[in-house]
Amino acid sequence: MLSPEKFADPGECDKIARTFRQRNRGWIDNCIGAVDGLAVKIHKPLNRDTRNPKQFYNRKGFFAVILQAACDRDRRFVWGSIQCPGATHDATAFSISNLGR
Repeated sequence: MLSPEKFADPGECDKIARTFRQRNRGWIDNCIGAVDGLAVKIHKPLNRDTRNPKQFYNRKGFFAVILQAACDRDRRFVWGSIQCPGATHDATAFSISNLGR
């Protein structure tokens, strides 16, 4: 399930953290998810679709939306957010997501 509710149960979080620790041989402790961002390339948005198509143009030179995702100890996606246009910094995109809040 792609939602932050998975992280609401302290017992489940402890179980996930233990498995993460085992799989990385103790290098990372108290970890319940690995989060990263990705610019997903899109066609240039039309003016009728958004007030500011330029906000989708990123520093890498293409139009995109920002995908923020987290995986669990088994490298399965457990959460995702695709709320922000491509010019948004990863940290900003995460901070306004439901998991970041």
